[in-house]
Amino acid sequence: MKYIFLSFLFFIALTFCGDKPSSLQEPNSSEDSLPIEIQKLQEGNKIILQLNARSGFGIQIDVPNVISASAKDGLVIESQNLVFAGSPNLKKPEYYLNLKPMELTFQGKGKLILQGKIFYCDFSKNICLPGKIYRELNI
Repeated sequence: MKYIFLSFLFFIALTFCGDKPSSLQEPNSSEDSLPIEIQKLQEGNKIILQLNARSGFGIQIDVPNVISASAKDGLVIESQNLVFAGSPNLKKPEYYLNLKPMELTFQGKGKLILQGKIFYCDFSKNICLPGKIYRELNI
């Protein structure tokens, strides 16, 4: 009886521990935990996105940083130029100092979904990590 009770407690502990990480990574989340800011400037049917790392962080240059855009709720993307390019940091040339703005043209209104993988570094902890980005922007 004691063995069954301990097995039951162990099963419940595993169940609760297993549920927490999956709920934090819901695909419906509109924000990720990356130290990356995305500023949106809309001009007619053109959107200009500016990505910046927060102070104390940097985006690596020589890695496959990728970002893609998709649309829903009536928004249609006509063209997109989502390429990571910019000037290197003078003190740390393996990181971007500034990224060039990225452009999208669209028709209609709805949600713009940005997804991708960005390799960033925390300068204070001296570690670099890949991070998945997921952002929803209302257009």
